[in-house]
Amino acid sequence: MGFPLGEAAWVSLMTRPKLILAFPVSFVSSPLDPILQLPAWKKRLNPQWQQAKAKLTRDPGTRLETAWDMAVAVEMGLTLDANRATADQWLRLPGISIRQGQVLSDLSQNGVQFNELKDIAAALGLTEEALAIAAPLIRFYYYDPDSVATIKLVNVNYADFHTLEQVPEMTAHWARKILGDRQTRGKYRSLADLQRRVNLSGKQLETWMHYLRV
Repeated sequence: MGFPLGEAAWVSLMTRPKLILAFPVSFVSSPLDPILQLPAWKKRLNPQWQQAKAKLTRDPGTRLETAWDMAVAVEMGLTLDANRATADQWLRLPGISIRQGQVLSDLSQNGVQFNELKDIAAALGLTEEALAIAAPLIRFYYYDPDSVATIKLVNVNYADFHTLEQVPEMTAHWARKILGDRQTRGKYRSLADLQRRVNLSGKQLETWMHYLRV
C-alpha cells in the first residue's frame, strides 16, 4: 500500500505497524507555478491550455512537451509514482532520456526507495533545479515490503512459473503460456506486447497490469 512521502514534515500517524503516512512538501519552485496559480477561468480561456487539454484528453499517456502540457497533466491528476513508474512513464517527462528512465525504473525494481526529488536528482547525477519543471507531477509513496497491502510487482521477463502463479487471478494455464512465449520468442517489450503475443483479453490486462511489469 502506498502513501504520499514528502521531503520534510513527517507526520507521525501510524495506521499499522511499519506503515507510515507523511505529507509531500517540496521546497523547489517550479516553472509551472505561474500557470498552476492562474484562476480557473483564465486557464480555460487560454488557447495553449485548451490545446494541451485536448491533447491529453485524447491520449493521457502522450509525452509532455511543454509547460502547458505539464500544468494540464497536474490538473488532470496524471501524476507519476516515483517508486512504481516504468521507463516509458519516466520518458513522458521533459528532459528525461531513455537511459535515465531505464536507470530510475531499474533502481526501483531493485528495491531502491525514492523519498524526495533530491533522490531522483542524485540517481541521475543532476541538480534538483534541473528537475524542477517535473516536480509537481512526481509523487513519492512509501511501500512497506512487509505489509500485505503492498502489491508485489512481478517482472514477466524474469519470473518463474511459481512466481507468476502468485499473481491474483493468474492460472497455471496462463503462467505456462507467458513463460512458453518468452522462452520461444524472447523478452516482452511492454505490457501491450505481452497482451498481443499471448492473446490476453482487455479485462485480463486491466487486472494484471497492476501486478506485472516488463
